[in-house]
Amino acid sequence: MHLLVHLKFLTTDHGLGEPFTASYDWWFILLSYLVISLAAFTGVKTVPLLRTADSPMAQAAWLALGSVALGCGIWGMHFIGMLAYRIPIPVSYDLGITAFSFMPAAAASGVMLFVIGRMTLVRTTVIAAGGIFGIGVAVMHFTGMAAMQMNAVMLYRPDLFAVSIISVMGLAILAVAVFTLDHTQPGKRTKLSTAISAMIFGAAVSGMHYTAMAAVVTFPAASGQAVQVAALTNTKLRSRSAR
Repeated sequence: MHLLVHLKFLTTDHGLGEPFTASYDWWFILLSYLVISLAAFTGVKTVPLLRTADSPMAQAAWLALGSVALGCGIWGMHFIGMLAYRIPIPVSYDLGITAFSFMPAAAASGVMLFVIGRMTLVRTTVIAAGGIFGIGVAVMHFTGMAAMQMNAVMLYRPDLFAVSIISVMGLAILAVAVFTLDHTQPGKRTKLSTAISAMIFGAAVSGMHYTAMAAVVTFPAASGQAVQVAALTNTKLRSRSAR
């Protein structure tokens, strides 16, 4: 419910004045891509182990490991990406929502890894695996954005909002397809396909994040509009954003 309340779209008659100008730290952008790509590589590396596990308990263990690794990568990429985001006001994060935002990332990762690790890989399962993963990444992102606490009103441009979701689903499907292409034929270039698919997963998640951030327009809040909550404050982000 909090997420749905948070999602408000920009209209021509918003009546909020001039928006803040946002900027980015490119080193954090690069770091965020590396983090999710490495996490994706770790996650998909558990798929062969999941397929060859000799007991349900072992399968569950490998699935949990892959889900947590990839989920942490998505979650970490998002908040590293938020360190890259600069607006001229202090920003803090609601601790409960920030922690909860990990859940859709891990859940979507688990479903995707289960599908490509335990089910027959045909076109429909590849599309389903990538699509579910993409939706989970989008839910994680916008849940994480709902955790932001600042003296501002945040609106989304509808066109870029839609592009961010479509792009992450499309690239995730491509990443799953690349991964499964060689892994259905043991012994044929599996290391290369794993690395390439991990880089595509990295592009899918980070591309979704920064496209969705391009959709964000923040306006100064009216007097008394700021919300006071128990928040997790990032000192570095607050100090840099206030410059």
